[in-house]
Amino acid sequence: MNRTSIAAKLNLIEDIIKFRVYRHEYHNAYVETAVNEEAARDMIIGQSNTALTSIKMQYRSPINRKVINITPDSVFAKKLTHTLL
Repeated sequence: MNRTSIAAKLNLIEDIIKFRVYRHEYHNAYVETAVNEEAARDMIIGQSNTALTSIKMQYRSPINRKVINITPDSVFAKKLTHTLL
C-alpha cells in the first residue's frame, strides 16, 4: 500500500462517518420541511420575526434629549395610526 491509497481510504471512511453523523440533521433541515409545506411556511415566518426583533435603532430626541429606540414594530404601529383605512 502506498500513501495515496491510504489517504483515499481514510477520506472515504471520513466521508462515511460524516454522512452517518449528520444525516439526521440534514433530514430534519431539508427533507422533513419539504414534505410539510405548512410547517416550512411557519418556520420561515418565525425566523423572519426573530430576525426583525433584533433590528433596532437609537437616536436622541432634539426636543427633550431622551434616547428613543425604534424597532420595525414601532414604525409599523405609527404607520397604522396615521393611515386612514
